[in-house]
Amino acid sequence: MATKEQLQFFCQIDKLDKEFYEKADILLGFTDNAYEYFSKGNIKQKRKILEIISDEITYKDKNFNVKLFLNLVI
Repeated sequence: MATKEQLQFFCQIDKLDKEFYEKADILLGFTDNAYEYFSKGNIKQKRKILEIISDEITYKDKNFNVKLFLNLVI
């Protein structure tokens, strides 16, 4: 039989698992629809999407470059 502390620990783990899967679901939903959001979005929305996916965006000599994040943290 599990002790009170073990039950609390397992409840904490269960809560963290649920939070992780909720955040992962949001992230996957965003990535599935990012192109549509970007193509239909206004300037402010497009800028926000670019900020989400990159912190290194340059425009020089008519060349637009976006260095994508390699590691996303949820």
